[in-house]
Amino acid sequence: MEDLKYIYFSKEILENINSQNGFIEIESYREKSRKGVTISYWKSIPAIQEWREYSTHLKTQKYSRDVAYSNYTVKIYEVQREYNLKRTDVKYKNS
Repeated sequence: MEDLKYIYFSKEILENINSQNGFIEIESYREKSRKGVTISYWKSIPAIQEWREYSTHLKTQKYSRDVAYSNYTVKIYEVQREYNLKRTDVKYKNS
């Protein structure tokens, strides 16, 4: 069953996060089981702290703790480096 209130809060977060000081980008992945991970990237720890105190985020967190989730984990990491490979000349990917 879809939690329509949580979906509404998620959309509201996505509409507001782009205008937040220090926000870089957000990625979200979900399995069919609805287990997932959301990763947000920020320019600094103070930017993360500012987002944590943003009213829309606080409202969503409260709803998530009280209703939507039975458990979750928050992890804060610092990206030291990033490497990418994007080839367009390969027809099939071999692992």
